[in-house]
Amino acid sequence: MSELLSPFELKGLRKAIGASVSRMAELLGLSGDNASDLVRKMENGSKPISGPIQRLARFMQEGVTLGNDMDRVLPRFMTCGDLMPVGGIELDWVLHTRYPRFLAVSLDDPVEELTCFTADNIEWLCVAMWIDEPVDDVTDILEECAELFAEYSYYAVNRTE
Repeated sequence: MSELLSPFELKGLRKAIGASVSRMAELLGLSGDNASDLVRKMENGSKPISGPIQRLARFMQEGVTLGNDMDRVLPRFMTCGDLMPVGGIELDWVLHTRYPRFLAVSLDDPVEELTCFTADNIEWLCVAMWIDEPVDDVTDILEECAELFAEYSYYAVNRTE
């Protein structure tokens, strides 16, 4: 296991994802009347952070922006297309690498059961999987993703013609 998460890091993680103490308790899988108190005690160091919570918090921490240098190592949005399409259908995918992480697929029409958004009303990005459950409104991130994808799509099509 990696280095233990400090109380300061746990509180920093909660603030970075914009979660209240009670919401952080939910995200960590804690329940009951004292769940929020338990998070407060772990954040102030009066209660040790258990192994399962250490692992979950470290996983959550991977999705949080770690500073400006992070973009040089791993871009916020990564786009790719299927190399080996299944059934002759080739799909474009977008991965958002920061909190809340998600994987979206490009489709011609929105899918009712999925979170879908578009920048050009031609292609729709549909969130096929949320890696992290969003805490706040994600409209800005989804709109930014759609605009970047529309740009990518435009250049990909025009580059091959």
